[in-house]
Amino acid sequence: MKKSTEKGQNSPIAPPPETYGPENSLKEEPEKPRNPRGTSGKLAGRDFIMALPSRAGALFREVFSGENLIIAALALSPLLLTVRCDSPKPPPMDIPAEDDSEDICRNQHDCVKKARIYGRNGNTELARKTAVKACDLGSAEGCYLQGIVMIREARQNQEAGNTGRSVKDTLRHGTDKVRNGCITGFPPACQMMAELTEKGTGTARDPRRAGEYHTRACEMDLTESCLKAAVFQWSSNNHQKAWELSRKSCESGNEQGCAVYAIAAENTGNPDPPEKVRQSYFRQGCDKYDIPGSCFLYGLRSLNAAVRLKYLEKACSTSSQKQFCDPFEKEKKRLGTASGNSSPQP
Repeated sequence: MKKSTEKGQNSPIAPPPETYGPENSLKEEPEKPRNPRGTSGKLAGRDFIMALPSRAGALFREVFSGENLIIAALALSPLLLTVRCDSPKPPPMDIPAEDDSEDICRNQHDCVKKARIYGRNGNTELARKTAVKACDLGSAEGCYLQGIVMIREARQNQEAGNTGRSVKDTLRHGTDKVRNGCITGFPPACQMMAELTEKGTGTARDPRRAGEYHTRACEMDLTESCLKAAVFQWSSNNHQKAWELSRKSCESGNEQGCAVYAIAAENTGNPDPPEKVRQSYFRQGCDKYDIPGSCFLYGLRSLNAAVRLKYLEKACSTSSQKQFCDPFEKEKKRLGTASGNSSPQP
């Protein structure tokens, strides 16, 4: 057979012409183990047919035998191309095979990655197995994912009417795994523990403890937890800490965080944010989020009597606390006396 020098002939399906043909048929060497690729790394002869795609290979192995396999491969190579092109495409590389063997994943990173994928695909069993292995290998995220799977299973059982001891134990163990993920340094696990503790899911309901989990998550730069952490620190009279955490929340783009940031700055004497910016945060916090402190501070600073009275009244109505209502009552009385009207409108 004449050798071809054209490029592009080494297709994984159609063999190079110079390698195959009657003059280059294989010689049997039973005393040596056969290497399908030989020394050149190319498939040859019968081994080429054995390595064909499943549909094509099965067809040829059923119909042909012996050296006829080589002839069939050469004569019907266009058919092979058609079969290969029409065959189903392999799954994306980032979707793991659903293998339930012990070697389901190799290391922390691999196990975590597969646990995420199985979880998204709804394969609870494999998601749990890969997450358990990741956790056993010391992955904080793996422990978190294991806990999430267990909590989800327990909730599904509860929704189905199963409230037995085993379901409660699953929920409790799942919460313990999430807690372990937080302790070992995975911020979303701390945020999840805060939410579970707020509701008393799998653990005792404890708002103070929940605030501590939010604070831990924020300090690890999970800014989604910073607003709740700042509010918790404010309620605990740690105003400086509240200012620090609310600043992180504001810088991440949270408008409510900016309102708390301005309030905390006012009460701690911090120069940030500047006065002009602070005023805009006060007004935004009152108009958009009905935060009493924002309404109160914006009203006190207003030079317009009607605007001042309007915002002080809103501060009083949204909180009903004496510290907000007394200034409103005094301002209303003052304006009423000055105008000769006992109940002026804002």
